[in-house]
Parts: sequence; C-alpha cells; structure tokens
Amino acid sequence: MAINTIFFLSEEFLHLLKCLIIKLVKEKDSRAHEASQWLTREALDIKEVQESGTFRQACWQCLTATVAPFLAEVIAICDISNNLSLLNRQEADNAWLHKLWLSIFSSVDLININYDMCLSPVEKVQRSEVLLQEKGYGGKSFKALFPFSWIIKAKLDDIWKFVSEAKVEAEATPGQQFLKNVEESEVGMKLMKAITIGGAQKVVQLYCSDFIRMTCKISQEDEHKLICDYIIDASYLIVLELGGQVDSVNSVAAVHLAFSRFQARFEHLSQLVGICPDVLNKEPEERLDTKEMTVDVTSLRYILKESDGNGGKDFKSQEGQRNWLYKINTLCPVVQSMIALYKKKKDIFGPNSQIILEECRCLWSRITVMKLFFEHVCLQDKGFADIVLPKCRALWLTLKKTANLKLNTSIEGLVNILNVANMKAGKKYYKSGIHHCEMCDEAITDPVLLPCKEKHVFCKVCIEGYFQTEGAKRCPECREDLPLSFECKEQSEVSEVVAQHNAFRQCCNSFFMEVVSQLCFADGTPPSEEVIKKLLGYVTIDSKKQKRRVTRNVSPFPEDCIDPNPVVRSFLLQLLLQSNLETVKEHVQEYLMNSRDLMERSDDDVVSLCRLFVNCLEDTYYCGFPQDCDAKLIQLLLGDALGKLENAHHFFNGHNATADPLSVELLEAISQSRFALTMLADIIQRQQDQQFYSAVTIKRLVAMLAREARRFCEQNKQAQLYLVKYICKAYSRDALTRLKGDEQFSWILPDELKVQDQNIPDNCVIVGEMYISIREAIGQCMVDKDFEKMFKTVTDVKVQEKDKEVCFLLALFREITMNATTTVEAKRISLEVKREFGKIIQNMPFLKNKVVADTLLQNRGQNHHVLKVTPGLHLQDYSIQAAVTHLQIVLNVVERESLTQCLAMLMKSPTQMQQAYLPAMPQDDRMEARAALHQASRDQNLTWYQCPSGHLYTVGDCGKPYTTGRCPECNAQIGGEQHRAHSGNTEAKMVDTTSTGHVLGNPQIRQGNQIVCERTMNCMATAVVRFLLHASMLLGTECQQGPQPIINIIKPAPLNVLEFLWQHLHNDVRLLSIATGKNRDDCIFILHKVIDNILHKRVPAHLQSGFQQLLPSKQCRKVWEEKFTAVYITPLLQGLNEMIDRSNQTLVSDKRLSDDPLMRLLHTSNVVKPEDLGKLVETSHVWQYRSRITIQCIHQALANEEDGASLQVLRLFMEKEKHLRVVRHLPDIIRLQRLLINKYNRHIDSAEAINLNISRFLDQLYVTEREEFKRLIDTFIDVWNSVKLDVASTVKLPIPKECCSEVMSYESNIAMLLPTRRDSGLCATGLVDFLIFTQNEFLERYHSIKHLQMSKVKVDPSDLLMSHLIAYDPDRDLLPLILSQCQYIVRPMAENKIEYNLQGLELQLIERFVRGRASIDRKFDQLFFRQDVRNASIFENLRDKIPQVELPTAVQSSIVADLKSFQDLCKSLASLDIAIGFLANYKAEGDMLIKKYLQDKLAMPLEKGLCSSTASQQCRLKHVLALWQVLAVEKALRLANDARDPFDGIGEEYREELDQEQKKDLTANLRFIKVDLLCAELYEYIVLNLGRQSTNTEEERTKWPISYTLDAHCTSKNENSEIPGLEQFPDTLLLSQAVETWKAIAQFHCRQSVQG
Repeated sequence: MAINTIFFLSEEFLHLLKCLIIKLVKEKDSRAHEASQWLTREALDIKEVQESGTFRQACWQCLTATVAPFLAEVIAICDISNNLSLLNRQEADNAWLHKLWLSIFSSVDLININYDMCLSPVEKVQRSEVLLQEKGYGGKSFKALFPFSWIIKAKLDDIWKFVSEAKVEAEATPGQQFLKNVEESEVGMKLMKAITIGGAQKVVQLYCSDFIRMTCKISQEDEHKLICDYIIDASYLIVLELGGQVDSVNSVAAVHLAFSRFQARFEHLSQLVGICPDVLNKEPEERLDTKEMTVDVTSLRYILKESDGNGGKDFKSQEGQRNWLYKINTLCPVVQSMIALYKKKKDIFGPNSQIILEECRCLWSRITVMKLFFEHVCLQDKGFADIVLPKCRALWLTLKKTANLKLNTSIEGLVNILNVANMKAGKKYYKSGIHHCEMCDEAITDPVLLPCKEKHVFCKVCIEGYFQTEGAKRCPECREDLPLSFECKEQSEVSEVVAQHNAFRQCCNSFFMEVVSQLCFADGTPPSEEVIKKLLGYVTIDSKKQKRRVTRNVSPFPEDCIDPNPVVRSFLLQLLLQSNLETVKEHVQEYLMNSRDLMERSDDDVVSLCRLFVNCLEDTYYCGFPQDCDAKLIQLLLGDALGKLENAHHFFNGHNATADPLSVELLEAISQSRFALTMLADIIQRQQDQQFYSAVTIKRLVAMLAREARRFCEQNKQAQLYLVKYICKAYSRDALTRLKGDEQFSWILPDELKVQDQNIPDNCVIVGEMYISIREAIGQCMVDKDFEKMFKTVTDVKVQEKDKEVCFLLALFREITMNATTTVEAKRISLEVKREFGKIIQNMPFLKNKVVADTLLQNRGQNHHVLKVTPGLHLQDYSIQAAVTHLQIVLNVVERESLTQCLAMLMKSPTQMQQAYLPAMPQDDRMEARAALHQASRDQNLTWYQCPSGHLYTVGDCGKPYTTGRCPECNAQIGGEQHRAHSGNTEAKMVDTTSTGHVLGNPQIRQGNQIVCERTMNCMATAVVRFLLHASMLLGTECQQGPQPIINIIKPAPLNVLEFLWQHLHNDVRLLSIATGKNRDDCIFILHKVIDNILHKRVPAHLQSGFQQLLPSKQCRKVWEEKFTAVYITPLLQGLNEMIDRSNQTLVSDKRLSDDPLMRLLHTSNVVKPEDLGKLVETSHVWQYRSRITIQCIHQALANEEDGASLQVLRLFMEKEKHLRVVRHLPDIIRLQRLLINKYNRHIDSAEAINLNISRFLDQLYVTEREEFKRLIDTFIDVWNSVKLDVASTVKLPIPKECCSEVMSYESNIAMLLPTRRDSGLCATGLVDFLIFTQNEFLERYHSIKHLQMSKVKVDPSDLLMSHLIAYDPDRDLLPLILSQCQYIVRPMAENKIEYNLQGLELQLIERFVRGRASIDRKFDQLFFRQDVRNASIFENLRDKIPQVELPTAVQSSIVADLKSFQDLCKSLASLDIAIGFLANYKAEGDMLIKKYLQDKLAMPLEKGLCSSTASQQCRLKHVLALWQVLAVEKALRLANDARDPFDGIGEEYREELDQEQKKDLTANLRFIKVDLLCAELYEYIVLNLGRQSTNTEEERTKWPISYTLDAHCTSKNENSEIPGLEQFPDTLLLSQAVETWKAIAQFHCRQSVQG
C-alpha cells in the first residue's frame, strides 16, 4: 500500500505506533553519551546549519533523522506483503481483521521491535535504509489476506518444533500436545478471539491462503485454490482425529500439521503442472465422493494415460520413438519421486489415492518396459529397428493387459515377444531362417554354411561330428547330399551374419536383464515364486553339445549365452539378496546348491561359492550406510553392527558352526560378523579425525561394539586375525602398530605382534634380485667387516652400470642409513666402519654419484632434515623417506633424460626453475577455451565481452556489437546497437590468472577425500606426479644455494619449507590411495614402480620433444604431463592389481622378513582341506580380506577398457563426479543466502562482516532459528572446502586467494557466506555459480554426446527442487547402482573375479540422475552492504531495471542555476539517494517524472523532494542517474571551493599528492579535454568504486592509471563511450592520486567557467 495511507489509519494504531517509537528513542538515548545535550551539539555543528539553512531547520532535521529510521523499521515489519492495507478493513464483515491486526501489533511477544534489531551486528550502527522483506515462497511477494500471517506461522512452527523434540505425556501424541500448546499460547488466544467474532471458517480460509503463498511454489491460481481446499479439509479431519474442536484455534494450528503431512505431494503437483499446465482443467474420469486429496495422483494418471504414444502408433518409426522418449524422460524425475514417496510414506495417501497410484505404477511399468526396449534394442541399430518395429505396438498392447512384471504372465508375454523377434531376426540374417544350430540347440559358434539348397548353417564342431557319425556328407536338416570335396571351413560372410544376429540377441538380453533388475525386483521385494523359478531356470540348461547341464548368462533365448565351462554368476543372487533374506531364503539355498552341483565339487569350489554369497550379502549391508556419515548415521551404524555381531555370536554359540558350509544361515552369520568387525576397524581409524566420535552416546556404542567384538574374537582366532588383516590392508601396517598403546583396542593385536619390535619392510625389493644380492653383500660386510669381499661381490655383478649404481645406492640406504632407526647400541654401525666404507665407495668404478653415496652414508650429516633417518618415526614416514631417496638416486643416474630433466633441475638447481609452470599444479583454463574458440571459428577477429553478470560471449567482425541477444546463462540483454554495447556489457579483460611455481598452498587444505585430476592426467597420475614434484623440491632444499630457491618457488612462501613439503608428500600418498582404492603401503609400491620405470623405460624419440625442459609455459607443462604419464604411469594401470600382488609376494619372500609374523599373516594363504568345510567359520578361508567395491573401482575399470572412445557418458560422469556429488546441496546454499540477505541486506558493512566470525554469528541468533542456520552453514562449509580450488579456477570471479588457501570453519568470517560481488563475498557468489555451471555444463555435454536437443527452458534457482538436479549421495545412491551393475564370477579351480557391466551402469546413471534434469538459470541473489547506498553495483542494478539516458547540457545548467542555496542542493540530493535505493530493487517506468515517483510512490512531502523546478518538470526516472551525477558533482565543487573535503570515506591510499611536474603536465593537457565531463566521471568513479573498506586488491588498484580506468568506466555505462580528449590525459597519474587529481581538475574547471 502507499506509505501515505498511514495518515488515515485509526487513532489506536497511531497511538501504539507513537508509544513504540518513543520506546525505541529512549533505548537509543539510554546508550548515547550526553543524549540530553543534543540541542547544544546541533547549534555548534556549522556544517549542518549551512546545509539546512537555519538553526530551526537543522534541529527539525535532527529530530526527523532520529525518528525516521525507527518509523521505517516499524513500517518495514508492519507492511510486509501489503499487511498495512488490512488495517483499513473495518467494514462489519471484516471488523475482526482490524481488531486482530491491532491486537498482534500491541503484543510485545509477537511484535518485539527493540533498538538492538535496528543495529548492525558488530559495530552497532543504525541502518539508514530499511528494505521490505518478502515472505512469499522463494522470496517472492504476495498480497496478504491475514494480519501478520508470517509471524503467526513462525510462532506456530516454533511450537511444533518444541513439541516434536520434547518428551510429551504418555497419553498425548505430539499432535495433541501441539494443539494444546497453541491453545494456551498468546497467539492462540488472539486467534481464538478472532474466530469468535469472524468465524472459524473465515479465519482458517484466509490464514491458509497466506500460508500456502509462503510455503508452496504456485504456478496458477487454480492450483492455489485446490491446495487451500485440500489443506483446510485435511486440517478439519486432523482436528477430529486428535480429539480437538473444529470451530476453534485447533483448525488454524492443524493447517501446519496438514501441510507437513502433504508437503511432498504438493511439490509433486507443482512439478506436474509445470509439465502439463492444463492438467488441472481436465476432468477426472470418475468423480470421487470424498474430500480425500487425490489431485496429484489423478493428474499423474491423466498425464501417464496421455503418454500412450497415440495408442502405440507413434512407435512405428525411430523418429516417433525418440519424440516419445523425450516426453517420458521429462516425466521421469517426478514419477520416480512420487512412487518413492508412496513406498516410503504410504500412510499419507488415502484409500482412493492408493488405488490410483497402483494404477499409475502399472502404467509407469508399462512405459518403462517400452522405454527400455527402445533404448536397448530399437534405437541401437537401423537393422534391429526393422526387425522389431512391427512388434512394438504388440508389446505395448500386451503390457496393457498386465504390466506387473512381478507376475509370471507378464514375464511370459515379454519372453514370447522377444523369441518371436529372435525368430524374425533368424529369417532376416540367414537364408534358411534358422537362428541357432539345430544339432545342439545353441547359438551358432564357428559357423559353417552348407552348400545345400536351403543354405543351412551349423556349428563347425557339430557338423564335423555329424559327418564322422554318418560316414557321409549330407545336410542333417534337409538330408541333401553334399559334394565329397566339401570342407568344413568358417566363411567370413557367414561369420559376419552370425555376429550381427549375436549383437541383436545381446541387445535383447541387455533389455531383458534391465527389466528383471528394475521391475521384477523393484521396491526391494521379490517377484512371484513362478517368476523366480523361471529366472533360475534361465541360468542353467541341458546341453546336447556338452551332454550335461551347463551354466549360462541370463537370457530369454534357450540357445544363447551358454558357457563352454561352468561359471557361477552372482547377478540373480544379488537381486534376491536385495529383498528380505527370510522371504527368499529357500530360493537362495536352491541357487547355492544348484551352483555346487554344476561346479567340479572340489573343496576349493565350495569355499569360492561361500565367498560369493558372503561378498554379495556384505555389499547389501554396506549399501545401507555411507562411508562419510554424520553423527546420527554413525549411531545407527554402530547399533546395526552391534546387533549383527550379537546375532552371529548367538548363532555360533548354538553349535551351528558345523552346519553345511553352503547353509544360508551359516553364511549369513559369517557375513554379519565380518561386517561388524569391518565397521569397528573403520571407526577405529576414523574417530581420530572426526569430532563427533567424541560424543558420549557414540563413545558408549563404540565401547559396546568393541567389547562384543573382543568376546567374539576370543572364541574365534581367525576373526581376530581378520581384524588385523583388514586394518593393515585397508589402511596400512602403520595403522596397526599405533594400536599397541591404545588401551581400548590393543587386544586386536595377537600376542606375537605385541612383543615384536618394529620391523621396517624393505619396499625396494621390488627393484629386483640384483638389489637383494647387493644388499645382502653390504649387510654381511657390516657383520664380518670383510670390505674386500663385499667390493668384489658388488663389482662382479654383470649388469648395466646404471642399474648396478642404483641398486648399490639403494642398498647403502637400506643397510647403513636405515641403521639409524635402531635404539640398541650394539646394533649401531660404528664411525670406524662408516669411514672404511667411505674409502671403499671412492674406489667403486661404476659409482658416478659419490656425493649421493656420501650423503646416504652420513645420514644427511648434522642438519635436522626431514629426510634424516631417526628412531621412533611411523612406518609411513620411513616408507616415504625410502621412496624420496629412490627418486634422488634415479634422478642423479638418469640426469640427461629429457622427461625427468625438470625434476632433476628442481633437485639440483632450483634457481633455474623460478619461472617454471610446475607439473600437476592447478591453472586458469579460460585462455585455452578462448584460443580453442578462435581456432574453431572462421572469424579470426572475435572480441570477448561479458554480460552484466560477468558471463562471457564473443562479438565478431569489427569487434563492436551491433545486434542484440540474450545471455544463455542468465538471460540478461547482451550485444548492442550501432556498435555501442548495451548497459552493463563491457569488453572482457581476459587475464590469465595462472601462476608459475607451487600454488597448492597450505597442505592442510588438501585434507578432504576429493580426488584431483589436472588437465589430461587422471587422478592416479596427478597424485603420482605431485609426489615426484614434492620429493624433488624437498631434495632441492639441500642444493648448494640452500632452501631459499625452493622457498621462492612456493606461493605463498611457507614458514617451514621442510615441514610444508613433508606434509604435502603424506597428502600425495593419501590421495593416491583414494584414487586407486589401494592402501597406503600398496601406494608406496606404485611410487617405487614409477621411479623404477624412470630408470628402465626407453622413451621413444617422438616423446622426447615438443616441450622445453624448464617448462616456461602452460602448454609446455601440458605436453610434458601427457608424455610423462604415457611413458611411466599409464603402463602401470594395465595389471595394477597383479603388480601389487607380485610386489607383496616379493616382500613376503624377502628372507629379512621371513620371521616376521605380521608379514606371514598378511600374505600367506592356506590350502583348503576337506575337514575345513565342517568348521568353516574357524578357518581362514572365509576371513580373507577383500577390497570393498567403491566408486574408484569404476575409474580403474574404465582405465582398463581398451576402447577409449566407448562409454562417453560414463567417462564424462566419472570425470565430473567429484563436482556433481555436491550439486545436491545447491538448494540449501541458496536457502542460506536468502536467509542472510533477509537478515543483513543494507544492515551490515563489509568491515563488520569480516570481523564477525561464524561461531559468534550463531551465538547471536535466537534459539529457534539457530538450528536451521547451523545446518545450512555446515553444508556450505563442507561443500566449499571440497571444491574451493575448482571454484577459484572455474568461475569468472576474482575470489581472494586467502579464502582458497585456508580451511573454512566456524572461525572464518561470515563475509564468506554473504553473496556479494567483491572480496570474501565472492566465495558465496562463486560457489553458487560453480554448482549451477557444473550441472549446466554436464547436461550440455551429455546432450552433445547423445545428439539430443536440449530444452531452452531454464529453472530459476529460487524454484529448484531435487528433481531438477543431478542429485545423488555417493554412498547411498551411486554405490548401490554400481553394485547392481557388477557381479562376482566363480569358475572351477579359479579365484573369484568381479565383472562390471559398464554399459548397463552408463544407462542406469542416465536413467537415475541425468534424464529430465533441468538447466538452471544463472541468476544470483546479491547482498548489499550498508555503505553500498552509493555503490557501482547499485547503479548497475538500476540500469538493468530502467535504461538510463543523459540529460541535455542546457537542462543540466538550468538545474544548477535553480539550486542557489546549498541546503536546497543537499535536500534534492538526499531525496535522489532515497529514490535510487528503491529503484535499484523495484522496477518502475522510465518515463515517469522523478517528482511524481517521490510524491506518489515514496509518499515524500513536497518540501522534501526536488528543489529545482527544471528538474521537477523535465527529469524522469530514465534521467535519475544523470541527475544524481549533476547534483553530486555540483555539491562536491561547492565543498571544494569552501576548502572542505568532498570525499568523506575515501581511504588515504587514494589521496597521494601530485608532484609539481605532474601538476604542470595535467594543467597543460586539460586544455585538450572536455573538462566538465572529465570532472563528473572521475568524481562518480571515486565515490562509487573507491568508497569501500580496504581489501587485499586495493594495493593493485592504486597502481591503475586513471585514464585507462575512466575509459573502462565510461564504456561500461552505455553513455558517451569516450571522454573527448581523454587520450591526452597523463598516463603517469594513478588511482592512488585520484582525490588530489580531481581537486586539481575541479580548480581548472572553476577557472575555466569564470573565464568562459
């Protein structure tokens, strides 16, 4: 409502308002110093009197300035959502509204406006401008129908939250307690009075209307009315259910309960309306005589029925199928969400809704089958489409009869259609029409085409056997005699035909398996008994060819997928185990027994089958709990593990351990105990790092689980050893040794390990036998002191000298340097022996690097280097020292090798690498993208511009825009007209921010578990290269120049360079472990192997060139990384597991460790004996360690794929997975920013935000709002810490480096959370931009790969739902998907293997996470600081809303002439400032007179408006910024003439004096410049851009030339693109001299005006 309406309101309101303002003024005066002396101070303030005109006016303005902010605060609260207009509703029917309004306004508890609310959080400064907050959904406005509805809603929400968290009386439910508490509350009593007068129906109706506006996204008024009706009806029912009174305040309170119950359903309805806007206007097929909510499910049913492909007629062509799929893919997210909600919360759906939803599920199953059929078969190949297109409509009609794939009739109908299609394929591909070998009834292998008339085809083995049996050559099918000369040879053309038919069958099999996994076993429930038996029958068949029952892959075709040798696959077992085990136990038992019968029945095979079951069941346990849990999930996990272990313990104590080894009960107990012990081991490792493990409840549960595990392990030695093996192999041997001193967990170590001294494994044994021989020779020499014998043994070794040198130096390190680890004096090597050894070294003929040998001999000398071997370190430290030493030795031996030259230079001469782009460092890729676009475009004159939001685009031809368009990211207007850019569009300053040197920063910021990939290197290669880089730098600290050259390379320079690099090395090993899925001990093997490759791999000639060895450019670095990876790292990926296994076996066979019980335990496997099967749980066979299947396994599987061009979507997904996984948090982050904007917009300045840390901010909040803020802030911190480096390198925003170099925590300042366009606030803005960019870019690339058209519709960030996003939890959503697409394979007398169905995984990823997801509009909420009232961003916002034009010069002069008095000028400028603040936030018509806007819209009295008649008559809103410039500059000129400072708030860094030469040069050049325009633009730039708190970028800004800065400033405004003559402005004048330069220009301008 208009503000002036306030003067026509009731006297009671005005009285209450007056009392409230008096109270606020008193609060303010009580804190002020000598508040009663205000009149005296005003009389002494000459400046105020001058600006006001008279002392009386100055006093009045002082009083107004005191009262007006408080009035604004009150109005800002009272008029939210047009609430003040309700106060005028005094007609008889609505008198209760008026009374309720005043009643709430008079309540101190409900409208608690105090002085502290008006102050900023730190400096306690009163804000000068108060913005109205919008309480509608997504921050949108609406017209309220109920007084203070947002306050009532908040109060009732608080009561519900209190009730739901508190322990209520036993006889009362939370709902009943809620109604009772509302009745007894003040707000409840006031609402009850309103109900007494106005009636419950009216009160509930109006309140519910506002409530829905605040909580739901409403697309149509019909939708709003429907939701209101359902909520009101539901609230009445809830009141009756809870025993309340419908005609009381209970019904208002029940609106909250009803909405809470149906909120998810309303969101689904909103999505359905968005997909089909007219769905609400469609009449349902049947009218239900009930008030049950069915609108969402009936809408879904209508849309699904309309999606029948025109009765299946659209399925007759591939184009029709693609169009149908596009519509269905749009529906997928909301349908899946509705069905998931139905399964999870069935009770929120009434009986009619449940009936309709069951119908919808059948419709969706039918649609899903057709969708899968199109994707897997029809659209895979044009030839396949020709075969099956006639059957598509038949399949659609078959599914119409019964689409429940859990029933046998549906499966049989589907299988019949597939077999008919297979028969048709046989007729298409074979002239004889035979699609399988008629002799063996199996798919044809090694096909032989007979020269009979029918052209029959048979397997080569079958036809050869037939000819031998018959003793004649004739066709077994048509009995035609064949030529005696005919030979059974495979023909290529026949093989090609067979391959095509096999490919068709493979597509059909893939389709069938997806139907089985997605629909037969949907909802975690098994299909019918008949279906399970049928599926079990699909994995075995009686083979004529093999004359026995054989195994086969799941296939509906009897002749297909038969195994030549028995193979047991876990596909069906995994599906069965997804259900409740009790319900499918008989089928699982049958599966295991049948599998045993098909194997060779050896003891090893039985154990393999046991492991198969245990692995599958364990996987289902792991899926229930993600690896990274919060405190609540940790409690559930511990409780679950404890329960499983107790069940298993009870089972084994019941003497059931000797049951049949393939007994499901026995294997289930083994799986449960393994799972519990595994969880205990994981928690032991994690609790050292995560704070919530210290919570009392969690500590108690950990102690209980540890006690139960100890009891279990005391009765089962193998279980205890499993714990030892798991900790060592999943983490490291170091992790186990740390348990020795832990009272709670030291029992895990067997007695023989407790007494064992630390034995440091020699990882260098993987170098080879020669190393071991030389090591043993040196070791023997240390014992018998026979140096000549050692010398002869070493020199006599016949190998290449470089190999001998490396092995000798490594042996020297192992035998002499590592001797320093011992604390036993008798075992220490004496100085005498070292001296003798030093003499021998000097005479070694093959030893070139005697300095390195001496360094190793002396253990790095006397300095305290981190590479100096000392006793008491962890095993991991010794392992890293050995790896770094290995690299040092190899780099010295192969110093001339081109690919390692840069590493060698860092080690030996780091001064030469000061300007190098170091490998594996992050970089700014925007310049490369720009270059690629230039190269791809035919127009080589592309000029880069940026839209008002900073998004880049290009202009061709002359480089000046002459057409208009829309930014594809934010829809802002881009381009220009007549070669002038539109407002806010500027030429982009494309600066490459990539820095040379080391830029990873503090190693603490790399503590997360996110994998890192740089450029073309995968995550493993990145971790390896970083380790080699950090090791070389660490070695470089020992160069002749000392550590300083290395310190100079690191940005920012560390305090302790040795510790800095040492921590980075540990981080590199940790990230390599994450990238490969191997433990840290195995990662050390990988590093040694890469270093060994550097020594032995021959580098092809073409890989030795193409880059400069000192890496002087980003391109050189990229080429080096690609070639280094290709030569030394990529070969390791093929057979990585085998290499690690061989390395471990080599380590075990090292005789130095032959007596090490831990190594024997870890790497010794026992042979299965017959007697073991009777006591399986007590043997080691079921207690073997296995690597858990993780997301990283897919990276490894993709790396092993030979066809690198296949599976493009899956590769893209895994490449972006570390970013995609956090996209799901975008709605929470946007919600946090919206709350912070509501709280702090124009109410805090940047200095306060920087000085207010998050912890203190949370402490200042009310208890009711603290919980939500804390949850949202925790999310922001987690996401920011995981992707901040990627944000900084991706978004086009200058995010402060210090924000990326430190770990964000509660001690960080709140400025990082506030979405602004500068300083720390760029973190919040950049994070949202990055998450939106991540989703949009992935969807663009996905559509490009699939050649699909991308929808142009974009979702506003404020309207985001989870169904719009690529939203998944890595452990709860992605990992189960991976497990569903992998299967364990058991073959006779062979190790179990894992096979991944990568193609199926790709399809599932697309189906679950990608299809139907929306592009997001890149719009960002922005917070303005208190000092931003005059700020460039405010002016930019205003220009976006109202295009601005210049004022004619004559009008400007007339306005200045009108404002003769200084007070009139100040008054006009103050009014204009207020108007600009409003216009920047609320759009208005540009042709409206400013005077009219001030009076009509802002209700400003005449005496407060513009004091210039010219301005009043001629200036419109499109002139508002031009008028502001005229008035502001005129005021500044008058202040300057009076020797007063016109630049309050501008820092000293911009006030540097001009020297005499500069003044002279400036004066001489001003004659050639349009001085009045120069004076105005420079003043505007200083006030708008320099009047802010000092930041880290200020130092750089002060060095900018004024001329260049002004040119860019003018160009950005779409006004005169140039200041005439600006090219004559001296380039020597910098922004550091901006204030004094302006004053000099102002003096010149004044002199010029007087003379002119």
